[in-house]
Amino acid sequence: VYTAKELHIITNYDADLNGGSMEGHLSQLTAVNNFLRENGIERPATLSGIVIHNNIDINVSDIPKEYFYRGEFYDHLSVFYHVNNASEKNFTMYGNYFSIFSYNLPCIVPNGVANNDDAFSSSELFRFRTNPALYSTSFKHGDYRTDIVNMAFRDNDPNSNDQAASERHMRGLICLKTSSQIVNVDNVNIDAYYLSMVPEGDNLTVNINDSKFYNAWQGHLFIWNNNDIQEKLDQEGHAPYQYYQPIMINITNSLIAKCGGPVILSQSDNRDFACNARSGAEIVVDERSELYSYVTGQEAGFVAGGQTALAGQILAMDQLVSGTANAFGLPASYLSDGKITGVETVNMIFVNMGTGVMGTVGESYNGKITIAGTVGLNMTNNPARDAYVTATQQKAPVFQSSSGGTCFSYGDERGCLGIDFGTGAITYPDPSCFTGEYISLYYSGLGIMLEYYH
Repeated sequence: VYTAKELHIITNYDADLNGGSMEGHLSQLTAVNNFLRENGIERPATLSGIVIHNNIDINVSDIPKEYFYRGEFYDHLSVFYHVNNASEKNFTMYGNYFSIFSYNLPCIVPNGVANNDDAFSSSELFRFRTNPALYSTSFKHGDYRTDIVNMAFRDNDPNSNDQAASERHMRGLICLKTSSQIVNVDNVNIDAYYLSMVPEGDNLTVNINDSKFYNAWQGHLFIWNNNDIQEKLDQEGHAPYQYYQPIMINITNSLIAKCGGPVILSQSDNRDFACNARSGAEIVVDERSELYSYVTGQEAGFVAGGQTALAGQILAMDQLVSGTANAFGLPASYLSDGKITGVETVNMIFVNMGTGVMGTVGESYNGKITIAGTVGLNMTNNPARDAYVTATQQKAPVFQSSSGGTCFSYGDERGCLGIDFGTGAITYPDPSCFTGEYISLYYSGLGIMLEYYH
């Protein structure tokens, strides 16, 4: 592949471009085939991969006209959309150390226009998935694979505090969206996208190796947990799915940093559905990787998402931690003014929650992150956390250090209380609560993992 127009040979799925809005069904595959024909580009009979042979700057003229409504993209659109099929189970995009630039592409349509039903973009530059026609009770996502190797993607939606530009950034493109297969991202740079990557739907494994995701307007990994394969089978009256796996994310020797929200945001959809009982991403990060997002909670991304009140509560709750830690002679805090000189920030690494803006009392979600062998946040199997969440009815914050010991909470007339991991006995926090690299806060149905300073 030498040109942006040639990239369309990877699109092999007939999505509805306008999502069934007033114009009726608008076939993506028909639009692409016509576009390739008009530009003298022959689609290969079979395709197991592409090799990029130039830096590619994508312009509006490189995109079929059917993708646009009054000059802007339809929402829920995949500009380049590849599915793996039974006869072509593997696909490779080899970048050859070149870059793809999407600076000159427009936004999606505004909220309420055409098929966009909210303020945020759900459209992406590249989408890779397995053909949903293959979903069955015996489907194995590990039989299908996409490799993205030695590639750079660059856009113009960087981390910003300019709230006047928020709408433009909120309607920008996601870089990558993936589902229902193994996706290997090797030596890849993703720079200045609204979101770097969206792993969606359970039964997915993503391996991010030797890569750099940097300077995103909102966040880098937005994980959408939903057992869509079982939902489809339930609707069709089939037996239960045999090879279920929650989303697994493995991050090795990579930098995922600098954004306007948490580095990783994981949301669970339809948690009350039986098929989603085990849904919830598990993330494993090795010791050579670095994840950071130093935020105050007042950044443009928080304001646009209506999350400043929650962020303010999180920052204020640090007084509960630091005040109790001082009584042990072990200064501890998750606030620091050393990362951005003179500004108190938190390193918001991971947020695990439902689908609303704020947490919901009474709801509980699975999800876990391990960094360099240390469990940071664990909502999947954490009896100490579960006991206090139940006891406080999620009205009081529950804190847990990655160093172990007890987790502790406020809201009881006796003040700060803890629960012993081993016995479950109500006690007071022990010194281990005020050591460790990370602290997790469980509050109002959310789990939030922050860097811990001493």
